[in-house]
Amino acid sequence: MNNRNKFGVLQFIRNVGANVGFFIVNTIISFWFTPYLIRSLGSELYGFIPLLTSVVNYFGIITLSLNASTGRYLMIEVEKKNVEKSNIIFNTSLVSIITMIFVAMPLGALLVFFAADIFQVPIDNQRDIQYLMIGTILAFYLKTLRSGFSIATFTQNRFDLNNILEFLGRLGQIGIVLLLFTIDQPKLIYAGLGIVVVSFLSFLGDVFLSKKLLPTLKIKMGMFSRDLFMEMVGTNFWMLINRIGYLLFMNIEMVVANRFLSLSMAGMYGALLTIPNNLRTISNTVSGIWGPLILSKYSRDDFSGIDRVAKTSIKMIGLSAALPIGFFCGVSREFLGLWLGPEFTALSWVAVVMAFNILINTLTLPLFNIHIAMNRVKIPAVVTCLTGIIYLAVSVIFTQRFGPLGLAAAGGVVLSLRNVFFITTYSAFLLKKKWWHYLVDIILPVIVSVVIGLASYGFIQVLEVENFFDLILAGVMISVIYIIYAYFWGLSKTEKESILNSIFRRMD
Repeated sequence: MNNRNKFGVLQFIRNVGANVGFFIVNTIISFWFTPYLIRSLGSELYGFIPLLTSVVNYFGIITLSLNASTGRYLMIEVEKKNVEKSNIIFNTSLVSIITMIFVAMPLGALLVFFAADIFQVPIDNQRDIQYLMIGTILAFYLKTLRSGFSIATFTQNRFDLNNILEFLGRLGQIGIVLLLFTIDQPKLIYAGLGIVVVSFLSFLGDVFLSKKLLPTLKIKMGMFSRDLFMEMVGTNFWMLINRIGYLLFMNIEMVVANRFLSLSMAGMYGALLTIPNNLRTISNTVSGIWGPLILSKYSRDDFSGIDRVAKTSIKMIGLSAALPIGFFCGVSREFLGLWLGPEFTALSWVAVVMAFNILINTLTLPLFNIHIAMNRVKIPAVVTCLTGIIYLAVSVIFTQRFGPLGLAAAGGVVLSLRNVFFITTYSAFLLKKKWWHYLVDIILPVIVSVVIGLASYGFIQVLEVENFFDLILAGVMISVIYIIYAYFWGLSKTEKESILNSIFRRMD
Protein backbone atom coordinates (compact mmCIF):
# COMPACT_ATOMS: atom_id res chain seq x y z
CA MET A 1 0.00 0.00 0.00
CA ASN A 2 1.54 3.32 -1.04
CA ASN A 3 1.70 6.26 1.34
CA ARG A 4 -1.21 8.15 -0.27
CA ASN A 5 -3.53 5.14 -0.03
CA LYS A 6 -2.30 4.32 3.47
CA PHE A 7 -3.27 7.74 4.79
CA GLY A 8 -5.90 8.62 2.21
CA VAL A 9 -9.61 9.32 2.49
CA LEU A 10 -10.76 5.73 1.90
CA GLN A 11 -8.49 4.25 4.56
CA PHE A 12 -9.42 7.01 7.00
CA ILE A 13 -13.10 6.17 6.51
CA ARG A 14 -12.37 2.47 6.96
CA ASN A 15 -10.53 3.11 10.21
CA VAL A 16 -13.20 5.40 11.60
CA GLY A 17 -15.99 3.07 10.51
CA ALA A 18 -14.31 0.02 12.03
CA ASN A 19 -13.48 1.88 15.24
CA VAL A 20 -16.99 3.25 15.65
CA GLY A 21 -18.53 -0.12 14.79
CA PHE A 22 -16.33 -1.92 17.31
CA PHE A 23 -17.11 0.71 19.94
CA ILE A 24 -20.87 0.32 19.48
CA VAL A 25 -20.82 -3.48 19.50
CA ASN A 26 -18.33 -3.71 22.38
CA THR A 27 -20.36 -1.23 24.43
CA ILE A 28 -23.56 -3.22 23.91
CA ILE A 29 -21.75 -6.45 24.83
CA SER A 30 -20.08 -4.91 27.90
CA PHE A 31 -23.28 -3.44 29.26
CA TRP A 32 -24.94 -6.83 28.92
CA PHE A 33 -22.01 -9.00 30.06
CA THR A 34 -21.19 -7.05 33.25
CA PRO A 35 -24.61 -7.50 34.96
CA TYR A 36 -24.64 -11.11 33.72
CA LEU A 37 -21.37 -11.82 35.52
CA ILE A 38 -22.56 -9.99 38.64
CA ARG A 39 -25.75 -12.05 38.74
CA SER A 40 -23.82 -15.27 38.13
CA LEU A 41 -20.88 -14.73 40.47
CA GLY A 42 -22.06 -12.04 42.90
CA SER A 43 -20.56 -8.56 43.24
CA GLU A 44 -17.81 -9.71 45.65
CA LEU A 45 -16.34 -12.32 43.29
CA TYR A 46 -16.96 -10.23 40.18
CA GLY A 47 -14.80 -7.47 41.68
CA PHE A 48 -11.74 -9.71 41.40
CA ILE A 49 -11.96 -9.74 37.57
CA PRO A 50 -11.21 -6.01 37.10
CA LEU A 51 -8.92 -6.09 40.16
CA LEU A 52 -6.63 -8.84 38.87
CA THR A 53 -6.66 -7.39 35.36
CA SER A 54 -5.45 -4.09 36.81
CA VAL A 55 -2.71 -5.74 38.88
CA VAL A 56 -1.41 -7.90 36.05
CA ASN A 57 -1.21 -4.85 33.80
CA TYR A 58 1.72 -3.71 35.92
CA PHE A 59 3.74 -6.57 34.44
CA GLY A 60 3.51 -4.67 31.15
CA ILE A 61 5.44 -1.65 32.39
CA ILE A 62 8.58 -2.72 30.54
CA THR A 63 7.20 -4.71 27.61
CA LEU A 64 4.51 -2.24 26.56
CA SER A 65 6.82 0.75 26.82
CA LEU A 66 9.34 -1.12 24.67
CA ASN A 67 6.63 -1.77 22.08
CA ALA A 68 5.71 1.94 22.01
CA SER A 69 9.31 2.94 21.29
CA THR A 70 9.54 0.19 18.66
CA GLY A 71 6.52 1.66 16.92
CA ARG A 72 8.29 4.99 16.53
CA TYR A 73 11.51 3.51 15.09
CA LEU A 74 9.79 0.97 12.87
CA MET A 75 7.29 3.49 11.51
CA ILE A 76 10.09 5.83 10.42
CA GLU A 77 12.07 3.05 8.69
CA VAL A 78 8.97 1.62 6.99
CA GLU A 79 8.18 5.08 5.63
CA LYS A 80 11.74 5.25 4.29
CA LYS A 81 11.31 1.75 2.80
CA ASN A 82 14.44 0.55 4.59
CA VAL A 83 13.77 -3.21 4.67
CA GLU A 84 16.99 -4.29 6.39
CA LYS A 85 16.75 -1.72 9.19
CA SER A 86 13.05 -2.55 9.64
CA ASN A 87 13.90 -6.23 10.12
CA ILE A 88 16.61 -5.42 12.64
CA ILE A 89 14.17 -3.27 14.63
CA PHE A 90 11.44 -5.93 14.46
CA ASN A 91 13.67 -8.79 15.60
CA THR A 92 15.42 -6.72 18.25
CA SER A 93 12.03 -5.86 19.69
CA LEU A 94 10.79 -9.46 19.49
CA VAL A 95 13.83 -10.92 21.26
CA SER A 96 13.57 -8.25 23.95
CA ILE A 97 9.87 -8.93 24.53
CA ILE A 98 10.39 -12.70 24.83
CA THR A 99 13.25 -12.18 27.27
CA MET A 100 11.19 -9.83 29.41
CA ILE A 101 8.28 -12.27 29.49
CA PHE A 102 10.59 -14.90 31.01
CA VAL A 103 11.85 -12.33 33.50
CA ALA A 104 8.25 -11.52 34.52
CA MET A 105 7.22 -15.15 35.04
CA PRO A 106 8.59 -15.45 38.62
CA LEU A 107 6.66 -12.31 39.54
CA GLY A 108 3.48 -13.95 38.33
CA ALA A 109 4.20 -17.07 40.38
CA LEU A 110 4.79 -15.00 43.52
CA LEU A 111 1.58 -13.06 42.93
CA VAL A 112 -0.46 -16.26 42.67
CA PHE A 113 1.17 -17.83 45.73
CA PHE A 114 0.69 -14.80 47.99
CA ALA A 115 -2.67 -13.66 46.62
CA ALA A 116 -4.49 -14.16 49.93
CA ASP A 117 -1.86 -12.09 51.76
CA ILE A 118 -1.90 -9.20 49.27
CA PHE A 119 -5.65 -8.78 48.75
CA GLN A 120 -8.86 -9.15 50.71
CA VAL A 121 -9.91 -12.63 49.60
CA PRO A 122 -12.99 -14.60 50.73
CA ILE A 123 -11.73 -17.71 52.53
CA ASP A 124 -14.06 -20.06 50.65
CA ASN A 125 -12.93 -18.76 47.23
CA GLN A 126 -9.14 -18.54 47.55
CA ARG A 127 -8.48 -21.39 45.11
CA ASP A 128 -10.86 -20.00 42.46
CA ILE A 129 -9.26 -16.58 42.71
CA GLN A 130 -5.81 -18.14 42.26
CA TYR A 131 -7.07 -19.94 39.13
CA LEU A 132 -8.45 -16.65 37.79
CA MET A 133 -5.11 -15.00 38.51
CA ILE A 134 -3.22 -17.72 36.62
CA GLY A 135 -5.52 -17.29 33.63
CA THR A 136 -5.17 -13.51 33.69
CA ILE A 137 -1.36 -13.72 33.89
CA LEU A 138 -1.13 -16.23 31.02
CA ALA A 139 -3.42 -14.02 28.94
CA PHE A 140 -1.19 -11.06 29.65
CA TYR A 141 1.94 -12.92 28.51
CA LEU A 142 0.16 -13.78 25.25
CA LYS A 143 -0.99 -10.20 24.84
CA THR A 144 2.56 -8.98 25.37
CA LEU A 145 3.99 -11.40 22.81
CA ARG A 146 1.18 -10.37 20.48
CA SER A 147 2.29 -6.73 20.72
CA GLY A 148 5.47 -7.58 18.83
CA PHE A 149 3.37 -8.50 15.80
CA SER A 150 0.48 -6.04 16.15
CA ILE A 151 2.91 -3.25 15.29
CA ALA A 152 2.22 -4.15 11.65
CA THR A 153 -1.36 -2.86 11.76
CA PHE A 154 -0.06 0.33 13.41
CA THR A 155 2.64 1.10 10.84
CA GLN A 156 0.29 0.30 7.93
CA ASN A 157 -2.57 2.34 9.45
CA ARG A 158 -4.89 -0.69 9.34
CA PHE A 159 -6.92 -0.11 12.47
CA ASP A 160 -9.89 -1.60 10.64
CA LEU A 161 -8.27 -5.05 10.57
CA ASN A 162 -7.16 -4.72 14.18
CA ASN A 163 -10.71 -3.93 15.27
CA ILE A 164 -12.12 -6.90 13.38
CA LEU A 165 -9.67 -9.11 15.26
CA GLU A 166 -10.64 -7.53 18.59
CA PHE A 167 -14.33 -7.99 17.81
CA LEU A 168 -13.95 -11.68 16.99
CA GLY A 169 -11.89 -12.17 20.14
CA ARG A 170 -14.49 -10.45 22.29
CA LEU A 171 -17.26 -12.66 20.90
CA GLY A 172 -15.11 -15.74 21.43
CA GLN A 173 -14.41 -14.85 25.06
CA ILE A 174 -18.08 -14.37 25.89
CA GLY A 175 -19.05 -17.52 23.98
CA ILE A 176 -16.60 -19.65 25.99
CA VAL A 177 -17.77 -18.20 29.32
CA LEU A 178 -21.45 -18.69 28.47
CA LEU A 179 -20.82 -22.27 27.37
CA LEU A 180 -18.89 -23.20 30.52
CA PHE A 181 -21.35 -21.39 32.80
CA THR A 182 -24.17 -23.36 31.15
CA ILE A 183 -22.45 -26.74 31.34
CA ASP A 184 -21.39 -26.27 34.95
CA GLN A 185 -22.11 -23.75 37.70
CA PRO A 186 -20.53 -20.29 37.25
CA LYS A 187 -16.91 -20.19 38.48
CA LEU A 188 -14.09 -17.66 38.30
CA ILE A 189 -11.83 -20.28 36.71
CA TYR A 190 -14.10 -20.33 33.65
CA ALA A 191 -13.82 -16.58 33.27
CA GLY A 192 -10.03 -16.95 33.38
CA LEU A 193 -10.09 -19.77 30.83
CA GLY A 194 -12.10 -17.64 28.42
CA ILE A 195 -9.50 -14.88 28.66
CA VAL A 196 -6.62 -17.30 27.95
CA VAL A 197 -8.20 -19.03 24.94
CA VAL A 198 -9.16 -15.77 23.25
CA SER A 199 -5.75 -14.22 23.92
CA PHE A 200 -4.11 -17.17 22.17
CA LEU A 201 -6.42 -16.91 19.16
CA SER A 202 -5.86 -13.14 18.97
CA PHE A 203 -2.11 -13.75 19.04
CA LEU A 204 -2.39 -16.07 16.05
CA GLY A 205 -4.50 -13.45 14.28
CA ASP A 206 -1.85 -10.77 14.74
CA VAL A 207 0.88 -13.09 13.47
CA PHE A 208 -1.21 -13.68 10.35
CA LEU A 209 -1.84 -9.96 9.80
CA SER A 210 1.82 -9.18 10.30
CA LYS A 211 2.78 -11.56 7.50
CA LYS A 212 0.12 -10.11 5.20
CA LEU A 213 0.73 -6.41 5.85
CA LEU A 214 4.53 -6.45 6.19
CA PRO A 215 5.72 -9.53 4.28
CA THR A 216 9.25 -8.11 4.22
CA LEU A 217 9.54 -8.63 7.99
CA LYS A 218 11.01 -12.02 8.81
CA ILE A 219 11.59 -13.66 12.18
CA LYS A 220 15.36 -14.00 12.39
CA MET A 221 16.58 -13.92 15.96
CA GLY A 222 20.14 -13.51 14.69
CA MET A 223 19.23 -10.00 13.50
CA PHE A 224 19.04 -8.81 17.10
CA SER A 225 21.15 -5.67 17.37
CA ARG A 226 22.60 -4.74 20.72
CA ASP A 227 23.54 -1.28 19.46
CA LEU A 228 20.03 -0.64 18.21
CA PHE A 229 18.60 -1.99 21.46
CA MET A 230 20.73 0.46 23.45
CA GLU A 231 19.62 3.28 21.13
CA MET A 232 15.98 2.32 21.68
CA VAL A 233 16.53 2.05 25.42
CA GLY A 234 17.03 5.82 25.58
CA THR A 235 13.49 6.31 24.31
CA ASN A 236 12.21 3.22 26.08
CA PHE A 237 13.58 4.17 29.50
CA TRP A 238 11.58 7.36 29.64
CA MET A 239 8.55 5.61 28.18
CA LEU A 240 9.03 3.12 31.01
CA ILE A 241 8.93 5.92 33.56
CA ASN A 242 5.89 7.36 31.80
CA ARG A 243 4.25 3.93 31.80
CA ILE A 244 4.71 3.58 35.55
CA GLY A 245 2.87 6.84 36.13
CA TYR A 246 0.20 5.95 33.57
CA LEU A 247 -0.49 2.58 35.18
CA LEU A 248 -0.78 4.22 38.57
CA PHE A 249 -3.54 6.38 37.08
CA MET A 250 -5.31 3.67 35.11
CA ASN A 251 -4.92 0.56 37.26
CA ILE A 252 -4.69 1.56 40.90
CA GLU A 253 -8.39 2.16 41.52
CA MET A 254 -9.37 -1.46 42.08
CA VAL A 255 -6.34 -2.12 44.28
CA VAL A 256 -7.29 0.82 46.52
CA ALA A 257 -10.95 -0.25 46.43
CA ASN A 258 -10.02 -3.78 47.51
CA ARG A 259 -7.97 -2.49 50.45
CA PHE A 260 -10.15 0.37 51.71
CA LEU A 261 -13.73 -0.53 50.69
CA SER A 262 -15.81 -3.55 51.57
CA LEU A 263 -15.57 -6.43 49.09
CA SER A 264 -19.19 -5.84 48.07
CA MET A 265 -18.61 -2.12 47.45
CA ALA A 266 -15.34 -2.84 45.65
CA GLY A 267 -17.24 -5.19 43.33
CA MET A 268 -19.88 -2.56 42.67
CA TYR A 269 -17.15 0.00 41.96
CA GLY A 270 -15.56 -2.47 39.54
CA ALA A 271 -18.86 -2.79 37.71
CA LEU A 272 -19.05 0.99 37.33
CA LEU A 273 -15.62 0.98 35.68
CA THR A 274 -17.34 -0.51 32.63
CA ILE A 275 -18.68 3.00 31.98
CA PRO A 276 -15.39 4.95 31.82
CA ASN A 277 -13.73 2.05 30.02
CA ASN A 278 -16.30 2.23 27.22
CA LEU A 279 -16.34 6.03 27.15
CA ARG A 280 -12.56 5.94 26.95
CA THR A 281 -12.92 3.62 23.98
CA ILE A 282 -14.85 6.16 21.94
CA SER A 283 -12.13 8.74 22.59
CA ASN A 284 -9.40 6.24 21.74
CA THR A 285 -11.44 5.37 18.66
CA VAL A 286 -10.88 8.85 17.31
CA SER A 287 -7.47 9.62 18.82
CA GLY A 288 -5.80 6.32 17.86
CA ILE A 289 -6.04 6.86 14.13
CA TRP A 290 -3.87 10.00 14.26
CA GLY A 291 -0.71 8.46 15.74
CA PRO A 292 0.67 6.90 12.54
CA LEU A 293 -0.16 10.09 10.64
CA ILE A 294 1.79 12.27 13.06
CA LEU A 295 4.76 9.91 12.85
CA SER A 296 4.52 9.98 9.06
CA LYS A 297 4.53 13.80 9.11
CA TYR A 298 7.56 13.82 11.37
CA SER A 299 9.47 11.45 9.09
CA ARG A 300 9.07 14.14 6.40
CA ASP A 301 9.87 17.06 8.75
CA ASP A 302 6.37 18.46 8.19
CA PHE A 303 5.91 20.25 11.53
CA SER A 304 3.05 22.43 10.33
CA GLY A 305 1.33 19.23 9.27
CA ILE A 306 1.87 17.74 12.74
CA ASP A 307 0.21 20.80 14.29
CA ARG A 308 -2.68 20.62 11.84
CA VAL A 309 -3.26 16.94 12.60
CA ALA A 310 -3.08 17.56 16.37
CA LYS A 311 -5.56 20.46 16.28
CA THR A 312 -7.97 18.54 14.06
CA SER A 313 -7.80 15.40 16.20
CA ILE A 314 -8.54 17.33 19.41
CA LYS A 315 -11.58 18.89 17.76
CA MET A 316 -12.81 15.52 16.47
CA ILE A 317 -12.38 13.90 19.88
CA GLY A 318 -14.24 16.78 21.50
CA LEU A 319 -17.12 16.65 19.02
CA SER A 320 -17.47 12.87 19.29
CA ALA A 321 -17.02 12.47 23.06
CA ALA A 322 -18.95 15.49 24.38
CA LEU A 323 -22.33 14.03 23.41
CA PRO A 324 -22.20 10.52 24.97
CA ILE A 325 -20.33 11.68 28.06
CA GLY A 326 -22.58 14.69 28.63
CA PHE A 327 -25.72 12.65 28.06
CA PHE A 328 -24.60 9.91 30.42
CA CYS A 329 -23.81 12.41 33.17
CA GLY A 330 -27.33 13.80 32.87
CA VAL A 331 -29.08 10.42 33.04
CA SER A 332 -26.66 8.45 35.22
CA ARG A 333 -29.11 7.70 38.03
CA GLU A 334 -31.81 6.37 35.70
CA PHE A 335 -29.27 4.45 33.64
CA LEU A 336 -27.69 2.69 36.61
CA GLY A 337 -31.09 1.73 37.98
CA LEU A 338 -32.11 0.14 34.70
CA TRP A 339 -28.73 -1.43 33.95
CA LEU A 340 -27.46 -2.82 37.26
CA GLY A 341 -30.40 -2.45 39.61
CA PRO A 342 -31.82 0.02 42.15
CA GLU A 343 -28.99 -0.56 44.64
CA PHE A 344 -26.55 1.08 42.22
CA THR A 345 -28.42 4.38 41.93
CA ALA A 346 -26.74 5.58 45.14
CA LEU A 347 -23.47 5.53 43.17
CA SER A 348 -24.73 7.79 40.38
CA TRP A 349 -22.42 10.68 41.34
CA VAL A 350 -19.49 8.27 41.38
CA ALA A 351 -20.33 7.31 37.79
CA VAL A 352 -20.68 10.99 36.80
CA VAL A 353 -17.23 11.83 38.16
CA MET A 354 -15.74 8.80 36.37
CA ALA A 355 -17.30 9.78 33.05
CA PHE A 356 -16.45 13.48 33.18
CA ASN A 357 -12.83 12.64 33.98
CA ILE A 358 -12.67 10.74 30.69
CA LEU A 359 -13.73 13.75 28.63
CA ILE A 360 -11.20 16.13 30.14
CA ASN A 361 -8.29 13.76 29.96
CA THR A 362 -8.78 12.14 26.55
CA LEU A 363 -8.84 15.47 24.74
CA THR A 364 -5.06 15.62 25.14
CA LEU A 365 -4.38 12.06 23.90
CA PRO A 366 -3.24 13.09 20.38
CA LEU A 367 -0.59 15.36 21.85
CA PHE A 368 1.32 12.38 23.26
CA ASN A 369 2.03 11.32 19.68
CA ILE A 370 3.96 14.56 19.21
CA HIS A 371 6.24 13.68 22.13
CA ILE A 372 6.87 10.19 20.76
CA ALA A 373 7.44 11.35 17.18
CA MET A 374 9.97 14.01 18.26
CA ASN A 375 11.53 11.67 20.84
CA ARG A 376 10.91 14.21 23.58
CA VAL A 377 9.49 11.88 26.19
CA LYS A 378 11.82 12.53 29.14
CA ILE A 379 10.08 15.51 30.76
CA PRO A 380 6.51 14.17 30.22
CA ALA A 381 7.64 10.83 31.68
CA VAL A 382 9.00 12.41 34.84
CA VAL A 383 5.87 14.54 35.27
CA THR A 384 3.58 11.55 34.66
CA CYS A 385 5.44 9.36 37.15
CA LEU A 386 5.46 12.05 39.84
CA THR A 387 1.77 12.81 39.39
CA GLY A 388 1.03 9.07 39.40
CA ILE A 389 2.67 8.76 42.81
CA ILE A 390 0.74 11.82 44.01
CA TYR A 391 -2.47 10.25 42.71
CA LEU A 392 -1.81 7.05 44.65
CA ALA A 393 -1.47 9.03 47.87
CA VAL A 394 -4.49 11.24 47.12
CA SER A 395 -6.67 8.24 46.18
CA VAL A 396 -5.93 6.51 49.50
CA ILE A 397 -6.67 9.68 51.49
CA PHE A 398 -9.83 10.52 49.51
CA THR A 399 -11.13 6.94 49.67
CA GLN A 400 -10.69 6.73 53.43
CA ARG A 401 -12.46 10.07 53.86
CA PHE A 402 -15.14 10.06 51.15
CA GLY A 403 -15.49 6.40 50.09
CA PRO A 404 -16.02 5.46 46.42
CA LEU A 405 -16.79 9.06 45.41
CA GLY A 406 -13.43 10.15 46.78
CA LEU A 407 -11.66 7.37 44.88
CA ALA A 408 -13.28 8.46 41.60
CA ALA A 409 -12.57 12.14 42.25
CA ALA A 410 -8.88 11.62 43.08
CA GLY A 411 -7.98 10.62 39.55
CA GLY A 412 -9.96 13.45 38.04
CA VAL A 413 -8.23 16.12 40.10
CA VAL A 414 -4.64 14.94 39.68
CA LEU A 415 -4.80 13.67 36.10
CA SER A 416 -6.69 16.73 34.86
CA LEU A 417 -4.11 19.09 36.32
CA ARG A 418 -1.35 17.22 34.52
CA ASN A 419 -3.06 16.92 31.14
CA VAL A 420 -4.85 20.24 30.87
CA PHE A 421 -1.98 22.43 31.99
CA PHE A 422 1.27 20.54 31.43
CA ILE A 423 0.65 18.35 28.37
CA THR A 424 -0.92 21.13 26.31
CA THR A 425 1.80 23.64 27.24
CA TYR A 426 4.69 21.26 26.62
CA SER A 427 3.29 20.14 23.25
CA ALA A 428 2.93 23.77 22.17
CA PHE A 429 6.52 24.42 23.26
CA LEU A 430 7.84 21.55 21.12
CA LEU A 431 6.18 22.99 18.02
CA LYS A 432 7.19 26.57 18.94
CA LYS A 433 3.63 27.75 19.54
CA LYS A 434 2.09 29.96 22.23
CA TRP A 435 1.60 28.16 25.55
CA TRP A 436 -2.18 28.34 25.20
CA HIS A 437 -2.15 27.06 21.59
CA TYR A 438 -3.82 23.72 22.45
CA LEU A 439 -5.44 24.71 25.73
CA VAL A 440 -8.09 26.78 23.94
CA ASP A 441 -9.16 23.71 21.94
CA ILE A 442 -10.03 21.84 25.14
CA ILE A 443 -12.26 24.46 26.76
CA LEU A 444 -15.19 24.38 24.30
CA PRO A 445 -15.86 20.58 24.39
CA VAL A 446 -15.89 20.66 28.19
CA ILE A 447 -18.45 23.49 28.22
CA VAL A 448 -20.55 21.75 25.57
CA SER A 449 -20.55 18.49 27.54
CA VAL A 450 -21.70 20.29 30.70
CA VAL A 451 -24.54 21.92 28.76
CA ILE A 452 -25.56 18.55 27.29
CA GLY A 453 -25.52 17.01 30.76
CA LEU A 454 -27.75 19.72 32.21
CA ALA A 455 -30.09 19.55 29.20
CA SER A 456 -30.30 15.75 29.46
CA TYR A 457 -31.05 15.92 33.17
CA GLY A 458 -33.81 18.48 32.60
CA PHE A 459 -35.20 16.49 29.69
CA ILE A 460 -35.65 13.25 31.63
CA GLN A 461 -37.34 15.12 34.46
CA VAL A 462 -40.07 15.96 31.96
CA LEU A 463 -39.99 12.58 30.18
CA GLU A 464 -40.69 9.87 32.74
CA VAL A 465 -38.04 7.19 32.17
CA GLU A 466 -39.37 3.72 32.93
CA ASN A 467 -37.31 1.55 30.60
CA PHE A 468 -34.36 1.59 28.21
CA PHE A 469 -36.61 2.57 25.31
CA ASP A 470 -37.48 5.84 27.05
CA LEU A 471 -33.78 6.43 27.73
CA ILE A 472 -32.85 5.75 24.11
CA LEU A 473 -35.64 8.07 22.92
CA ALA A 474 -34.25 10.85 25.11
CA GLY A 475 -30.78 10.17 23.76
CA VAL A 476 -31.96 10.37 20.14
CA MET A 477 -33.67 13.71 20.73
CA ILE A 478 -30.64 15.20 22.47
CA SER A 479 -28.38 13.81 19.71
CA VAL A 480 -30.38 15.44 16.91
CA ILE A 481 -30.13 18.82 18.60
CA TYR A 482 -26.41 18.32 19.22
CA ILE A 483 -25.63 17.27 15.65
CA ILE A 484 -27.27 20.45 14.38
CA TYR A 485 -25.17 22.46 16.84
CA ALA A 486 -21.97 20.61 15.92
CA TYR A 487 -22.45 21.37 12.23
CA PHE A 488 -23.46 25.02 12.42
CA TRP A 489 -21.38 26.15 15.42
CA GLY A 490 -18.88 23.40 16.17
CA LEU A 491 -17.19 23.65 12.76
CA SER A 492 -15.78 26.79 11.21
CA LYS A 493 -17.04 28.04 7.88
CA THR A 494 -13.92 26.77 6.14
CA GLU A 495 -14.30 23.34 7.73
CA LYS A 496 -17.92 23.09 6.69
CA GLU A 497 -17.16 24.07 3.12
CA SER A 498 -14.12 21.90 2.62
CA ILE A 499 -14.06 19.37 5.47
CA LEU A 500 -12.96 16.47 3.29
CA ASN A 501 -10.15 18.53 1.80
CA SER A 502 -9.00 20.02 5.09
CA ILE A 503 -9.14 16.83 7.11
CA PHE A 504 -8.21 14.16 4.60
CA ARG A 505 -6.40 15.35 1.48
CA ARG A 506 -4.22 17.98 3.08
CA MET A 507 -3.03 15.34 5.50
CA ASP A 508 -1.89 12.99 2.74
